[in-house]
Parts: sequence; C-alpha cells; structure tokens
Amino acid sequence: MTFMVAHLRRLALEIGRRATRQGRLATPDDVFFLTLDELPRVLIDRGVDWRGVTRDRRVERSRHQSHTVPDLLHDDRADEDLSVDLDSGGDLAGFGVSPGVVTGTVQVLRSADDLRHLRGDIVVFPTIEPTLTPIFPLIRGLVTEMGGLLSHAAILAREYGLPAVVNVRDATRRLHDGDRVRLDGTTGHLRVLERSADVPLLGTAVVSAVGASGLSSDPALPTGSSRPDDVVRAPR
Repeated sequence: MTFMVAHLRRLALEIGRRATRQGRLATPDDVFFLTLDELPRVLIDRGVDWRGVTRDRRVERSRHQSHTVPDLLHDDRADEDLSVDLDSGGDLAGFGVSPGVVTGTVQVLRSADDLRHLRGDIVVFPTIEPTLTPIFPLIRGLVTEMGGLLSHAAILAREYGLPAVVNVRDATRRLHDGDRVRLDGTTGHLRVLERSADVPLLGTAVVSAVGASGLSSDPALPTGSSRPDDVVRAPR
C-alpha cells in the first residue's frame, strides 16, 4: 500500500510539473488541490481556469484549518467530557502510551512544514502521521492532542523508547516554545516546571529539513539542554 501511494504521488507530481510548464498551474504542488477526475483533464482541458480552481481551494483549506472542532461528536452535539483536561494543579494530563520520564524544553509544531526549524527536546503536535516518523530519533519526548494506545504516535514512541503522552486537550495552545516541562509517559502527566519568556530556545539543536526522506541536525550547535540525567526510560 505504501509503495502504491508513493507511486501515485510521483505520478501526480509529474502531471503537476507538466501543467506548470504549460502555464495551467502556478506550482507543481497545486496538483494536490485537484480531484482524481481532474488530474488527466488539467493537461488537455483548456477551457478551465486551473490556476483559479487551485487558488480558491487553497484559500478554502486555510479557512478550514482555522476552525476549532471537537474531538468527539454524538448525534448532533459535541461531547468534550471524555477528553482529559488540566488537573487541579494546573498541569496537563493525558494518556501515557510509552513509559519513561523526561525533562526538557518544548517546541510546539502544528504541521510538517514546521520541521524546517525543529528544536527542543519535547515536541508537541496535534497528531502524528506516518510522514513525521523521521523526527523520532531526534527528540526525547512526545505530546499529542489526539491518539490512543494503538495510535501511530504511541507505537513509534514505544519502538524508539521515547516517553509519550497523547490525548492532551489543547496541548498546542496551552504549551509554548521554550517551556520547560517534566513528561511522565507512564502516568500520563506533564508538569510545567518553567514558563517560557517568549525568547528563542538556547542550547538546543536546530534541525533542518533535508528532503522527504529524513532530517538532519546541525552538529555545530550546542546541545546543553540534553542532559543524560533528564531522561529515565522504563525497562523494555
């Protein structure tokens, strides 16, 4: 299945490159804003403003991304009661899915586009998808807003031995870049030890995207925040 999807992606990108050379699309990536039926037509149908079609759909996607939606729906109403919220002490709580304890700085990431500037010890995502797998050797802990024991994030975290907590409501809003936290992947608790003063993270490695196949870190930068005694992993 993975190989088939990769082949279809290469095919779609080739169509996008040809359509861009013909002036019908602004960029090859615009091809992903076309439907399956429209893919072959974009190269032969001159009666459609394909640039306008893809531009409008990009705007529509951006508008949809700005909406906040509930995690659970029952019939015609939202149900937030089953989501784990902040505990009485102000710390975040979720489901611990990969055991271990880690203390470090946070970076909040909302999409794969943010990986160009990956830094921090503990990353916070809305959810983890397969394309984000290359970040796991480069981080020390994981928090997501969605997920369960068999979610992609949980399985990968256990495979890499990373403490992880999932199903933390509004984690990307309640945590900020540079916050220093203690994450317990066994109990599912995340304690904020120190709030960021909205200054750039210091002493952490900056990671830049090197292509779809993976990521690499900059060895010239110090990694003073990654102290060995900050990580306690449960025995496997």
